[in-house]
Amino acid sequence: FYEDTVRVTSVIPSVGASSGGVTVMAVGGPFSESEQLRCRIGENVGSATFISVDTLMCVTPMQSVGVTRLSVSLNGQDYSEAVAFEYVRSHVVEGVEPSFGPLSGGTFVSVHGEHFDRRVEYVCRFGEADVASEYVSDSLVRCLSPMAGEGQVVLLGVRALGHPDAPGVVSFEYREGVSVSGVLPSRLLSKSGSKFYVSGGPFESTSVFGCTVGEAYEGEAMYVSSSLVACNV
Repeated sequence: FYEDTVRVTSVIPSVGASSGGVTVMAVGGPFSESEQLRCRIGENVGSATFISVDTLMCVTPMQSVGVTRLSVSLNGQDYSEAVAFEYVRSHVVEGVEPSFGPLSGGTFVSVHGEHFDRRVEYVCRFGEADVASEYVSDSLVRCLSPMAGEGQVVLLGVRALGHPDAPGVVSFEYREGVSVSGVLPSRLLSKSGSKFYVSGGPFESTSVFGCTVGEAYEGEAMYVSSSLVACNV
């Protein structure tokens, strides 16, 4: 018997790593369940999975970087018109800054690497916890560290949704947060250009410090000892 001609109007996501293994959704239709469902990407043909009358799921094969075509078939013989799908390089994580933060989370973390793509949705994975990320450039994504129950070192990586795990992970350490016990002097005649000392800790000479006074004044801080920093605002 004859069936209505199927078509693919879009593929989500429209890009994927050249290493393959990316789960994509071919949107269009009308589709129906069949053991003969196929997805053709370039010259490679593989099985497709029925999701709904307007969606099939395909898994991309390995292929070289560049734009190719994707089409689907209900019977393994007759294929729809093809839509574009682009293969891109797999991203790689190379470093993180800062490399530690408090157990309470909330640290803005910059993850450096290569081949990030604004069309791909990424999440940062701290150990087993995934958090949303912000694409900044092809070499940088940012994310906010989640809470941790205890001091520990976890592996931090960047995962592209729908993709296999990419190479490259770095270490991120959770530490007890610093505390402030006093400020000397406790009064300043002028906020702008003033210097004062903050006692507390534990402070580390390798840390990047900043001081905030109220909501309007921010300045640099200098390490003095494990229990003292000097602030200029």
